[in-house]
Amino acid sequence: MANSIFVPIERLPSGMDELRNFISAAFTEFSQPVPIIRQEGIMPSNTHLNSGFLIVEGLTENDQCWASIHRCGPALTGGPDCELMVDIKTRGNWMFAGVVAYAFCRLAGSVIFNDACELDGQEEYTADSIKDVLLKNLTKNGGFLATRECDGENRGDLRQ
Repeated sequence: MANSIFVPIERLPSGMDELRNFISAAFTEFSQPVPIIRQEGIMPSNTHLNSGFLIVEGLTENDQCWASIHRCGPALTGGPDCELMVDIKTRGNWMFAGVVAYAFCRLAGSVIFNDACELDGQEEYTADSIKDVLLKNLTKNGGFLATRECDGENRGDLRQ
């Protein structure tokens, strides 16, 4: 979908504990508050991460996103041995969602597809290149919570 950031991953996280650890570590790496991470859906469990979706919530209502993990073919993921895709969406701060994408990419991916064309407008990132975009936003705005206003909404958009 055009309102998503996609991260092809080569393996499922081992469970909610691993998810919480790597997402929390990413926010800590950017000196941001650790979000609440919970699973919603039909079968919330530590072993069925591809059932339902994850909700990641920060300190404000704009700092939230949700992620779901789906099986799909290598034609979509771009990797011959990669059959999993994380779909990250938000109606709030795209920089917040970008940290979640960065976390998944660092864990088990190599590329991030920015179909939403948010952040700085690039369509594709590596973990290192999205980290640079996120750090640029931190430096420019003094934190992800202090993002640029766009049409009356706080969207975390760096484009001028």
